[in-house]
Amino acid sequence: MQERCDHEHFAIELDEMVAANRVIWLDRILKTDVSWMEILETMTAWLSERRSLEALQVVARALVHQGTREDLSALIAFKGMPEAAAR
Repeated sequence: MQERCDHEHFAIELDEMVAANRVIWLDRILKTDVSWMEILETMTAWLSERRSLEALQVVARALVHQGTREDLSALIAFKGMPEAAAR
C-alpha cells in the first residue's frame, strides 16, 4: 500500500528548506513510496502560492533530479517572473 503525501507537511518542509538555504533531497522523500506525481503536484501548488525565485529554484532542481520533459509544465506556475532572474 502506498503512503499518501501529506501536502501541508511537505509544503512546510519546503518553506523551511528555503529559509535555511538548503537543497531538498528527493531521494529521502521518494523512499517513502510517495509517488513522484504527488510530490510534483505538491511542489507545483507550493510554487504557485509562494511565487518566489527561491521556490522556482527548488522546483527546478527537483525536476532536474527526477522529472521528465512532461513535468516541465510545473514551471509555468511562475510565468510572471522576470526572464533574466528565471534563467
